[in-house]
Amino acid sequence: MNRKTDAAALALIALTMLRIASTWTIFSATVDEPMHISAGLEIYTQHKYTYQPENPPLPRLVHALAPWIAGMDFDSGAPIHVQLQRVFVSDGRYLTNLVLARAGNLLFFLVACLAVWLWARRELGSAGGLVATFFFTMQPMIVGHAGVATHDMAATAATALSLFAFSRWMDDPSVRRATAFGAAFGLAMLATVAASTSRCPTPCSVRPSASASASSS
Repeated sequence: MNRKTDAAALALIALTMLRIASTWTIFSATVDEPMHISAGLEIYTQHKYTYQPENPPLPRLVHALAPWIAGMDFDSGAPIHVQLQRVFVSDGRYLTNLVLARAGNLLFFLVACLAVWLWARRELGSAGGLVATFFFTMQPMIVGHAGVATHDMAATAATALSLFAFSRWMDDPSVRRATAFGAAFGLAMLATVAASTSRCPTPCSVRPSASASASSS
């Protein structure tokens, strides 16, 4: 492995995180963000989960952590539409609240980048890891979703991590690696409701192909 190439990949990830952070106060809140932040605040303050509960809570807990610590308001007695309208204008700090809510998504972006880098590095070497990281961090959809407090980046991170863990288990089907894959896939289930339908068939479809390749060689 090449240390300079690895350092370049990590520097690229750090630079992209700064690029993402620079957009937090440029774009106004999306239609989804008030719901996600309010749901997370409800868990922290009321220990209940009634705001669109069909979505798993993990991303919402991450997104709402900084707002909750900073004292962003959640009014359990207000109608849901009123809470959604005023959550980001709590205490008259609209831009500050946007930054606090969106900062948590950098965690999921970092996990996704590391999973992509480590997986490509493992299969293709340091140069391959750098190239994969470059293309991943230059994807407008990736960078865009990483800049707002929604579930999409969490789903991306959990999927990349679970597939990386699955590829490691394929090479060494030990209990330890099976446990790691199970934990990563469980994270995907906690990150997005789509994990149960879109993520589950993927490893099942990869495994026969890998077995067939091994048999033919």
